[in-house]
Amino acid sequence: MKQKVFLISGFQNWGKSYIIQKLFNDRVRFYQHKLYELCGQDFCVHSYSNDDWGENGYIGAINSRLEKLGSTPEYIISAFCPTREKWNDSKRIIETLYKNADIYMIALEHKWCLHAKLNIDELKEYYSDIPNLQIITIDEKDPTKKIQAVKQTICSLLASKELENAQENKIQTDGKSTENL
Repeated sequence: MKQKVFLISGFQNWGKSYIIQKLFNDRVRFYQHKLYELCGQDFCVHSYSNDDWGENGYIGAINSRLEKLGSTPEYIISAFCPTREKWNDSKRIIETLYKNADIYMIALEHKWCLHAKLNIDELKEYYSDIPNLQIITIDEKDPTKKIQAVKQTICSLLASKELENAQENKIQTDGKSTENL
């Protein structure tokens, strides 16, 4: 199965890490050697984003977390900032870490305090040359509803991918699908 990466995206103080904490039952600390359950699936969780650690720090932290797991997780969720600075280019981070994964950038359109808004069209344009990235906008303003919308989005994507994977696994054997064997 192809790895699935969920990037909870917004700029500094946008509520990305807080949303991840709420998704995982108010957990504040995510141990590097453990997976955590969401929507019936086990996730590698990284609640800090590249706006906290910079490009090299973020890449190093993700690689360290994956190494300490000892296996490649099917699902990753991380806070993520759509930065463009030379020293912290989000596009380069995606291409370095997630080039072989299905990537779902869950863009939080409104800042937590509602004083700023992501330009979704600009995001789509900037990432348009990354074919394995899909941008999903959460336009909810209310914090509680925003958390619920993020969770519902992830759970829906996982459910649709499970169905898709089940369809792909119907291997043909002598003209018969395995479901008939």
